[in-house]
Amino acid sequence: MSGHREEKIGMSSKERELVARIKEGDMDAFRELVEMHRDRIYAFVFYMTGDRSDADDITQETFIKAYKGLSRFRGDSSVYTWLHRIAMNLCIDRVRKLKKRREVPLSEIIPSHVEEPFREAERSELRRIIEVALSGIPEKQRVILIMYEIQGFSYEEIASILGCPIGTVRSRLHKARNGLRERISKLL
Repeated sequence: MSGHREEKIGMSSKERELVARIKEGDMDAFRELVEMHRDRIYAFVFYMTGDRSDADDITQETFIKAYKGLSRFRGDSSVYTWLHRIAMNLCIDRVRKLKKRREVPLSEIIPSHVEEPFREAERSELRRIIEVALSGIPEKQRVILIMYEIQGFSYEEIASILGCPIGTVRSRLHKARNGLRERISKLL
């Protein structure tokens, strides 16, 4: 499954150019960088928080922190990977403050295109089952499952974002898949 994953560990030449321009004070370059990554950061933050207002706030805070911390960005990873790590840390902080995690319907993460009404009903039921099953998986496993399966990150990118070994990523992903499979079969 990981064969289709594009390696995004290092910065692209476009990102390198934008970062250099931003460091020189070019706000247009910063706006371009935000435009490049805002939607994916927002989608991840929304999944983690389950709240559009929180997602808006944390996404904005992510870019503010990134702008302020750009001088410390080493360029070892892509800008998106770095932004994702900032967003993830902000989400974890927010979730800890709330001390509860609100579940987000999978339909809000992965929009479906309805072709026929009966297929939509089947998809709806399947989505509900997946949502319930996902909610029962430990958060550390669930985050990796979402990052890999939905967001398309490679093992290396996830390890870089989470600051853990690739073996841990693989192990948690394996456990998450097994847990999800087990929970889905019980629900069916």
